[in-house]
Amino acid sequence: AGATAGIFSTFPAPHVGMLHAFGDEVLTTAALVMCVFAIGDNKNIAPKGNVGPVIVGGLVALLILGFGGITGVAMNPARDLAPRVMMWLGGWGTEVF
Repeated sequence: AGATAGIFSTFPAPHVGMLHAFGDEVLTTAALVMCVFAIGDNKNIAPKGNVGPVIVGGLVALLILGFGGITGVAMNPARDLAPRVMMWLGGWGTEVF
């Protein structure tokens, strides 16, 4: 992708292969989903009051700090797919996929 494509979407670091990047995104997304479900589950000792969103925000920050250097941490395919489609339509070509 061109040098400006990174403005709209996240791309893996140059030294990272696609399989490694895909596995990293799957692992990061799975960790986020499992932890959010565990935090929000009333059968667990759920956080009282308005502490739940603060804990989820901290979790997202930790995941970004831990995995962000590899792929930019999209963590949500919906967040990353629409900009890639628009870049493809805008002339960046199939390199954005």
